[in-house]
Amino acid sequence: GSYSPCLNEESEGQSSHRTTREEADNYFAVGPVYIASTSDWKSRILPKWTEFMPRVHAQYPKLLAEMYAFTIAAADIQLKFALSSSYMVSD
Repeated sequence: GSYSPCLNEESEGQSSHRTTREEADNYFAVGPVYIASTSDWKSRILPKWTEFMPRVHAQYPKLLAEMYAFTIAAADIQLKFALSSSYMVSD
């Protein structure tokens, strides 16, 4: 069957791709601010994020569970992030 790349549990409709530790470190180890197109948010990211959130929270019922569910969702749909540390936010 197909498995979640991060939770390693059978789940209907999941990709068969397994995310390696190197891929996770290079493309999915992210935190806010997330920038994505509206279509990616609505059709790809949000459905998977809300699918994974209850399962992640059940295993990790702490403050950052929603962030972990987000990165697992991105890995599941193979939406790799371009990381940048050059942004500055001020008021």
